[in-house]
Amino acid sequence: MTGLAERFRGLSPESRALRAAKAYVERYAASEPFLALSREAEELCRGFAGLRYCVAVKDLSVKVRKYEDEEDYGRILEEAFSRFSRSSGKSYLADYPELAGVDHIQAQILKCVAKLYPELFARLEAFHLRHERFMDKTIDAVEREAQFYLSWLAYIEPIRRAGLCFCLPRVSDAEKAISARDVFDLALAKKVVLASSPIVTNDFRIDGAERIAIVTGPNQGGKTTFARAIGQLHHLAALGLPVPCSEARLFLFDHMFTHFEREESLKSHRSKLHEELVAIHASLEAATERSIIILNEVFTSTTLADSVFLSRKIMERIAALDALCVCVTFLDELAAMGEKFVSFVSTVDSADHAKRTFKIERRPADGLAYARSLAEKRRLTYAQLRERIKP
Repeated sequence: MTGLAERFRGLSPESRALRAAKAYVERYAASEPFLALSREAEELCRGFAGLRYCVAVKDLSVKVRKYEDEEDYGRILEEAFSRFSRSSGKSYLADYPELAGVDHIQAQILKCVAKLYPELFARLEAFHLRHERFMDKTIDAVEREAQFYLSWLAYIEPIRRAGLCFCLPRVSDAEKAISARDVFDLALAKKVVLASSPIVTNDFRIDGAERIAIVTGPNQGGKTTFARAIGQLHHLAALGLPVPCSEARLFLFDHMFTHFEREESLKSHRSKLHEELVAIHASLEAATERSIIILNEVFTSTTLADSVFLSRKIMERIAALDALCVCVTFLDELAAMGEKFVSFVSTVDSADHAKRTFKIERRPADGLAYARSLAEKRRLTYAQLRERIKP
């Protein structure tokens, strides 16, 4: 702690949090309880530094006794053979790793030493019992959080070196107008960077009375990745970490609820639709006007009419809550439900509709899934199949 306080004295951090941590550490290191603890610890260290004992090993027997000014036979042997040493000779000295604890033999030797010097070890045990929980809770929390933050910086460093941006966002617990530039999905970026491939970034903006982003477009166009990235931005920002984009203005939420498509489970004895309805109902019951809800292609297991009906009801409930929401769906009509709704569309290459650009644009839904272009590319249209299977 004294060393940390000394290191802090040579620094002038700009962050309010680091300035507060510096002041707290300096006050704690100068406090009388800590100074008394340090003096007692130093006195014990001096006592143990002056402790001397001998270990005699014969066959499988180990004896420990007090040091009585015996000759240091190791030094005598070194002096005797020093005349035969060669500076250029090969060293056969072995490097033993430093272990955090002691093995069973060392533990037995220490027990014997404690019997030889009972008063010193009794003082050590009393010191341990008095100060077993000496660590200050605030400093302990700062240390753990600093380790987490430094680990995060180490994790994102390869992604930064690859040219992708991270920033400290502006956050608000009142303003729901949110935006971000050059957004990317962190999990995807990690894989892409390891593969030395480029990654597509996107922009995102919700203004004024807008609360619900409806993301539509062709399959495999990056919609789910986009929704996941928006959730990541807010979650990481709430932790106080640099977020994966070049610039961001985000909302400080109370809870985040996510619903992504999952395979039907036989263990629950309920249909996939039933599972989705139960999960979304629970989320909406717990959500508030300060919550963020992310829905990804829910109700795909039912008919189009039922999906439209259920989706509309859920969107109306979220709009009434005034919660922020990102909804990935194949139902374009949800984007036109009112002023709280804004449309985002994943795009395709204008020259080749089967090629996805993975760019998500803020514009009205166009109702195009480009399924035919994909089918033609894979030779799976009705005419192509008939041609291939005709007798």
